[in-house]
Amino acid sequence: MKRAALLALFLCLPVWAQALSCIAPDPVADYIAADQSPDLWVLVTGRLTFDETRLPETDWAKQDRTPPETAIPARLRGHSLGPDGFATGFDRSVTLRVTCAGPWCGGARSGERYLAFLRKAPEGFVLFAHACPTMLYARPDDALLEGMHSCFRGGPCTPQSNF
Repeated sequence: MKRAALLALFLCLPVWAQALSCIAPDPVADYIAADQSPDLWVLVTGRLTFDETRLPETDWAKQDRTPPETAIPARLRGHSLGPDGFATGFDRSVTLRVTCAGPWCGGARSGERYLAFLRKAPEGFVLFAHACPTMLYARPDDALLEGMHSCFRGGPCTPQSNF
């Protein structure tokens, strides 16, 4: 009886409530995806600044009006990854592209330190804040940064998650 009640409840949930299913964020998997992409990607660790009032907000009464993507001018100051680790200065304007999947949106905090995967686009560097968190990691520790450097050098680079 309990199973039937749970099944009935599950079937009554709106489809969108079941739609967003994210795998655990994995920077190594992101590194491998960026490395295998035809696009040019740059890894940067640094402080991101932008106008947080421009982040998309979900109106739960009108979820269909949440924009699928919001571009926000931002600045990223820190260091990019190279043969010597995160040693090359990086101080550039970037576009923070926040994506939404239905009512769920990615996000970031201005002034926070991140490990950021930046895609080089014709208009400059693009930093993605996806609804399912990938390509952007807050407060990276030394172990994470060394892991990225290991991947870059061709050393151990094994994703944590199995797809």
